[in-house]
Amino acid sequence: LGQPLIIKTGVVLSSSAVLFSLPEKVNAETAQFFLEKGIKEWLEGDNYAAISSYTKAIKLKPNFSNAYIARCGSFVNINRSKDAIKDCNKAISLGNFDSSVYRNLCGAHAQLEEYKIAEGFCDKAIKLDDRDEIAYLNRGLSHSNLGDEYAAISDYNKAIVLNPQYVKAYYNRAWSKKEIGDIQGSIADYTKAIDLNPRYYQ
Repeated sequence: LGQPLIIKTGVVLSSSAVLFSLPEKVNAETAQFFLEKGIKEWLEGDNYAAISSYTKAIKLKPNFSNAYIARCGSFVNINRSKDAIKDCNKAISLGNFDSSVYRNLCGAHAQLEEYKIAEGFCDKAIKLDDRDEIAYLNRGLSHSNLGDEYAAISDYNKAIVLNPQYVKAYYNRAWSKKEIGDIQGSIADYTKAIDLNPRYYQ
């Protein structure tokens, strides 16, 4: 099945990211405008453009903690883990302790293979928001890489309860089930992942 995926994170939207309250009309020269523009670009899958917009927001408003959080998430998505950690830590230093800060830090440290540190940050994210399926998924990945497949499966289970269409959770759970010898369970999860997204067929 291959190694479990490192799950990429971004700005929290709906149940799995931070919702920003954006005004209906914003001036093109405001930091809020560039934050909104960056979120739109991120939703379209263009993390590089989003980072550029978030950077403009920060230049206009250096203490704009939400822009640091958003840029942190996009940095995680393009594997610029150290830059992500710097931005999330900046948001914390500005007094923003949203669960997405810790979830993004979890993802960044997992990318650096610092799984114990990642696990701790996901613990904080889940304590703040116990319905964050991405945090459960990332903590499951950390458990798996630390050799605790049963704890990993427990977290993947929680992620799937929160989002029954969460293909990455099925895929990662398939890996962990294989590791503990549950071959039939692994096949079932792997099949489900393929049904949800055929690109998982290898």
